[in-house]
Amino acid sequence: MKTFRAEVTQDGERWILRVPSLGNHTEKGERLIDAEQRLREAIASKFHMEQGDICLELQDSRGIARERARRPIAPDASAAIRS
Repeated sequence: MKTFRAEVTQDGERWILRVPSLGNHTEKGERLIDAEQRLREAIASKFHMEQGDICLELQDSRGIARERARRPIAPDASAAIRS
């Protein structure tokens, strides 16, 4: 399992996740879970890995933990989340 730190900000009604270790790669979504899923998809594609092997540590832009737990997600869970 590989862990990536993502900085979380909110711009109006949109959530923005930025990963400094990946050249500030950024994904956006109307919900935090949507931005997180897009980020997982992009990382999985870039590194040729399964989304379930990715952990995201979410922090606000000041470095304060937004969520304490690492949240791996099963590849088939995205369909359940969207319904």
